[in-house]
Amino acid sequence: MHDTDHGPFGEILAPVGSTGREVAVEVSGHSMGMYAPNGSLILYERRFDPPQDHMLGHVCVVGLPDGRVLVKRLLRGSKPGLFDLESIIGEVLRDEPVEWAAEVAMVVHPSYAKKLREP
Repeated sequence: MHDTDHGPFGEILAPVGSTGREVAVEVSGHSMGMYAPNGSLILYERRFDPPQDHMLGHVCVVGLPDGRVLVKRLLRGSKPGLFDLESIIGEVLRDEPVEWAAEVAMVVHPSYAKKLREP
């Protein structure tokens, strides 16, 4: 299980409950609080589809035009094609263009994530 497009993360063991088809990003920072503490792994299906209405109000992995990949709650922005990206802690990013969004399949907290990275 890996995500080669968004950093040098490499492979991990597939965690219990995953299908093994997901990719993972590692959380760096504290904006998602206890939902996904620093060092957590966020697993999502490797899809790069535009945000869908059913994703609104849910925490998603989103790709922005500048290459950033963020984990945020996806909310409707002030105009079509723009979204507000909400953190648990910190400022809301308002009216951001989002190239793609994927629903979170699983959050693996840091202590278990560390075990998945070890050979």
